[in-house]
Amino acid sequence: MKNLKCYLGQGIAESLIVFLVLISLFFAISWLGKLLDISYQQSNASRYAAFQLTRRLDHIDSQEVQDEYFLGAARYWLDRRQQRIIQANNLSIDINRQEKLSANMQVGMQHEKASVLRKEWGIEDKGIAHVSVTTKPHYTQISNEKTALGIDIGFFDRQQISMKRHTSILVDAEHSSNDSEANQRAGISARAWKDVALESYQLGRHIQRYAEGVDEGFARAKPVFDWLRPWAGLVPKHHLERSKE
Repeated sequence: MKNLKCYLGQGIAESLIVFLVLISLFFAISWLGKLLDISYQQSNASRYAAFQLTRRLDHIDSQEVQDEYFLGAARYWLDRRQQRIIQANNLSIDINRQEKLSANMQVGMQHEKASVLRKEWGIEDKGIAHVSVTTKPHYTQISNEKTALGIDIGFFDRQQISMKRHTSILVDAEHSSNDSEANQRAGISARAWKDVALESYQLGRHIQRYAEGVDEGFARAKPVFDWLRPWAGLVPKHHLERSKE
């Protein structure tokens, strides 16, 4: 009987310990799960903002990113008092452009003419864009609350955690969003296009003054001294056929 009481007491003590561990895990899993979900959204937000920067070139819409990934109606991370743990005042989106590619890592590398063309076409790296999203979850339930078993359930609420995720991307790396921008980028280089084109245009206009009288008799259209924009939207037939395949 004595041994039975001893085993019973030992079993109760062991069960109590296991029960305390399970309760702690219950709070820890919920707390950690929210942090992992926030971290996942930070990664998505940094990627979205980075690609947004490649279109805007000079800025991002921070409010749009915050609303989409953190503050919108579909993004609720609540503490035990049903208050949001992520709000605008503990969320930041930053852009760092200080790191720049060396000449050996850019188009044309260190060739003198390549360096000139990179600058004239505006494709030289002006600094890798590091877009970072930082959050500091804030809990309103910061106390020394304890259960009847003495478990400090406010322990996780008092943890001061700062999480940061970032995406790095090259911005304005020779892309154009439409035909007009492609034409403008191609024609902006003095060495690759503008100087030669302007000289040819001047010569063409000079010849046109003498040829106009003859051309009028044949009702010919006047020459167009722009060798880029008239081609906007025109794709060679063999390229269209390949796209269909």
